[in-house]
Amino acid sequence: MDTTPAGTPALLRTLNARAVLDVLGTGAQVARPDVVAATGLSKTTVAQTLRALEATGVVTEAGLDRDRRGPAATLYRVDPDYAFGLGIDVARDRVRVALVDVTGAIRARAERRAAGGAGEPRAHGREPAGRVRRVEE
Repeated sequence: MDTTPAGTPALLRTLNARAVLDVLGTGAQVARPDVVAATGLSKTTVAQTLRALEATGVVTEAGLDRDRRGPAATLYRVDPDYAFGLGIDVARDRVRVALVDVTGAIRARAERRAAGGAGEPRAHGREPAGRVRRVEE
């Protein structure tokens, strides 16, 4: 008899959180009933998952949806200030950096060209590090 092993509660919570974050990850404000419909999870599971994500600061309340029938639904969104990423592109003639928030929105970007011409050889290997320091300033 072939049986599928059951997941641990911690694994199931992680999978549920991932499913909820996938719905909220678009950057839009989403009501809990919409999360339930999009994920197929139960109302209770979505409510517990949203509470846990709120407690860690990943998700925040974003207001109320009063356009629905019945009581106003709380809207949720991923907190864009929860985490940031930094992309760095170091090329022969320039350095580009971009700072993005957890939703993928670009918060800042900078580019610096090398002091010499694009094809000039460098005297030493420290030049790219110096360019990065200049971009940070």
